[in-house]
Amino acid sequence: MIQYEKLLTLPGKSIVPTSDAFVSADIIFAYGELCLRREAVLPETAKQEMHNLVLLLKYKLHAPRPVYISGSTLLYTFIDGYSYEQLIDKWEGDRFSRAHIAPAFKALCRWLFSFYTASGKITGNIDLKNFVYTPAYTCAGSGFDAVFPEGSKEHEFGSLLALVATSAPSFTPLKKQIFLFILYLCYREGYDLSEIKSGYFAKIREISSRRPFHKNEIEKAFDFIHNLTSI
Repeated sequence: MIQYEKLLTLPGKSIVPTSDAFVSADIIFAYGELCLRREAVLPETAKQEMHNLVLLLKYKLHAPRPVYISGSTLLYTFIDGYSYEQLIDKWEGDRFSRAHIAPAFKALCRWLFSFYTASGKITGNIDLKNFVYTPAYTCAGSGFDAVFPEGSKEHEFGSLLALVATSAPSFTPLKKQIFLFILYLCYREGYDLSEIKSGYFAKIREISSRRPFHKNEIEKAFDFIHNLTSI
């Protein structure tokens, strides 16, 4: 049996499972280092996430290193930082300097650009919770517990844009600033902006089916993207 010390509190950090496939996540001290212990609903899920982490490291992407797996329990190294969901929330509340917006999202986009190039796949589970911006100004990705599928990288970026735009509070000036910056980076990378637009509206429809938009939100959803071709 693995011997570890569970850390009941770690100042400034809040750890939650990143998907319904996992029931808990704790920061622990094991094998001489800080680790994240995740308990999956099914052993197969933990095994798949470990496999994905190995792939990410093989692609030379910043990701946690798997440390231990047994049944539904997976341990991997803890990467300090804030999720992009947390960052956006702090920027909206003026609790973080907005000077870090551009470097943070440049790091996230570079991570995704490199992943698509190295794997020829998409993550299939794009979520702001799955990416951490570290004190070293780098982006790390984790929490991918399904097989990386084939698909359109532009559509996945469109989904990312929809998640940024609709994160609470939705469609704010800050969200539009981030939105346009990501689009600019995709444009410079040579991505098909019309495909990104298609992916954006597909994700917007999916989100609105779970959380009906107010009329002004629908108008803002269109406003965010209508000047896309002029970037």
